[in-house]
Amino acid sequence: MKESTIQQVVSTGRGSVKFGKFMGAMALSVALTSLSYGAGAATAGGSPFFFYNVYTIKPRAPNVVLAHSADGQFIYALNTQTDDVTVVRVSNGKILDKIPVGGGCRGVDLAPGGQFVYTYARGEVSFIDTHTHKKTVAYKAPTGKVHAAFTLDADAAFVALTDQQLVMWSLETGQATRTISGFGEPFLLLDPRVR
Repeated sequence: MKESTIQQVVSTGRGSVKFGKFMGAMALSVALTSLSYGAGAATAGGSPFFFYNVYTIKPRAPNVVLAHSADGQFIYALNTQTDDVTVVRVSNGKILDKIPVGGGCRGVDLAPGGQFVYTYARGEVSFIDTHTHKKTVAYKAPTGKVHAAFTLDADAAFVALTDQQLVMWSLETGQATRTISGFGEPFLLLDPRVR
């Protein structure tokens, strides 16, 4: 930052997932092209031999969100294109792990106390231990999806709102401490820290 220069480039995300998505898009494009060719051949009496593409795939750019460990030694990069968190050692740019965190992942942040980095996806919440760099908690919503999530710093707690439940976890142990059921597809959870 002092010299305004790039020291190292680190690739995040899982390449095989990107390749799989590309192959799926290619298969769809070929299928639609074949259909269009068949329709064209049928209207042209079965002859001319032409081949054209009617569907163009342009992969959307990944949305990378960053968090760091309390001591600043590690960076956690959430990649929304491959739905994972890449753990990077700052000193040498070495990738330690790429942790899947569920489809539609949103946000990654260091929880108060520095024990966990958390993220939440459509139907699950993940805690990554900042000492072992492993996912220690993966809560999957029984039904529906996770609508909102945030931390309560004073209580060292993490709160998530799903379609049918409000769930709280301890940020010291990563264990669920309270579950309140009986909701009917709520979508708003007001952060009490915002006045």
